[in-house]
Amino acid sequence: MRKYDPNGGELWTRQFGTVANDQALAVAVDSTGVYVAGHTNAALPGQTLGSPGVDDAFVRKYDRNGNELWTRQFGTASTEQAHGVAADSTGVYVVGNTNGPLGLPSTIGAFDAFIRKYDANGNAPWTRQFGTAANDYAWAVAASSSGIYAAGRTDGAFPGQTNASPGVRDAFVRKFDSAGSDQWTRQFGTQGQDEALGVAADATGVTVVGNVNFALPGATGNTAAHAFARRRSWARSTPLLWRFPPPPFLRVSLSSVRNHSASPAFSTASRSARRSRSAYRAALSVGAPFRRS
Repeated sequence: MRKYDPNGGELWTRQFGTVANDQALAVAVDSTGVYVAGHTNAALPGQTLGSPGVDDAFVRKYDRNGNELWTRQFGTASTEQAHGVAADSTGVYVVGNTNGPLGLPSTIGAFDAFIRKYDANGNAPWTRQFGTAANDYAWAVAASSSGIYAAGRTDGAFPGQTNASPGVRDAFVRKFDSAGSDQWTRQFGTQGQDEALGVAADATGVTVVGNVNFALPGATGNTAAHAFARRRSWARSTPLLWRFPPPPFLRVSLSSVRNHSASPAFSTASRSARRSRSAYRAALSVGAPFRRS
């Protein structure tokens, strides 16, 4: 993990890990510190590996000066990976996937999604494991005054939801309150492979970004992979949808989203890949088309 000042000057770098493979995949900040989440294939200092040879999830907290405050490594005898982390005044929220009994007596499918809450001192008051009879992954999480939102992909159908095309994956977003109670789930997709890779939320709504292979309802598309941004506003009965058409022969995927507090606009970071790989940033305003830079 590396910290820069607003002018791009490096302030500090912290490299950490085990004798095996370690990946840091997400970072979040709050008034008390900085949180980094990922997965490891061995035991971090002072921690225990759930089972030799498989991945454990972890979250580590630093203060603003780069001093480690605590580390929490967690898992079962199977594989756990943390892919997203968010923090606000109610706690620290980590999401990922597990194929062991992390928050339930047994798994629901092959891989399940999970969300775990920590307080600022590293105590974990609750874990929620959820999914379908197929594979489910939570890739991102957002925390706001309106709730906690986990977004990802499913190969099945959540209770009360429908898989757009059986046998292929759909995107989903699920809302929790800060006590861990499930509030609602929205699953959506096309006849192709679809997944949500980023989520952001504020008091006015929640925005999900990711990629689809065909056209979502309300958009046009083809068999090339398209990026999408979908926003559900509490003031609207139907969600807003933006679709980002890729250049020919390229796959495009939106992987993160952030709210701008000064306006109803938000920005997204994206990547495209097949024969080449590059990045772009798009600024979106509610009710307006996107601008790419």
